[in-house]
Amino acid sequence: MRLYFLHMEGCPACEAAKPELERFRRSRMAKGIEIVPLDLLKVKWTYKPWSPDATPTYVLEEIGFPRVQHVGGLNKERLEEFVQVAKNMTGMP
Repeated sequence: MRLYFLHMEGCPACEAAKPELERFRRSRMAKGIEIVPLDLLKVKWTYKPWSPDATPTYVLEEIGFPRVQHVGGLNKERLEEFVQVAKNMTGMP
């Protein structure tokens, strides 16, 4: 399972979200989730089927399951909630 963190350098909301993403990375909820940060100004990302309207955007993806996306910054607790709701909604393991 992958959690993509789509962000842009210089975005205040993205900068505020980065420490929260790091807190999430160290939590039990993140076990088994590969966290993939993508700076949209530096990475050629157009091969992915996402078109984020704003940054930061979180995309939870597991092969064989619907992709779930959240636009806007999340603190660690809200990020954990997003992941749990996405898993429950899609049937992801």
